[in-house]
Amino acid sequence: MIAITVGSAFARMADDQSKRVKIVGGGVELVEITPLAPQCGKQKGETIHLKVTSETAIDVRLYIQTGWREWINKDFTNQKKGDEISNVRCNQKPNYKIYSHAAGSTDAWPKP
Repeated sequence: MIAITVGSAFARMADDQSKRVKIVGGGVELVEITPLAPQCGKQKGETIHLKVTSETAIDVRLYIQTGWREWINKDFTNQKKGDEISNVRCNQKPNYKIYSHAAGSTDAWPKP
């Protein structure tokens, strides 16, 4: 009975993550969102973990929706296959949008 409850909770957590994370560009996959972030101390927090799957180097932009419904961004340049990207957010469970394009591209990033 406990296994069913744990499995059910895990399924809900995975479903919650898929609703909050939108990967728009290719070459990146969601590994997980961990609910505890040691960097946040006593505040609630979470860490998003991504992995680069692109065969060629890419730049990745992570948009994070703040509690005020504004989007902030963080860039990770020249990421290669197998690289891991992590970002910590304290005191919130934001939505995320992930974009990518060829490393060094001068194309403008789309707005979230």
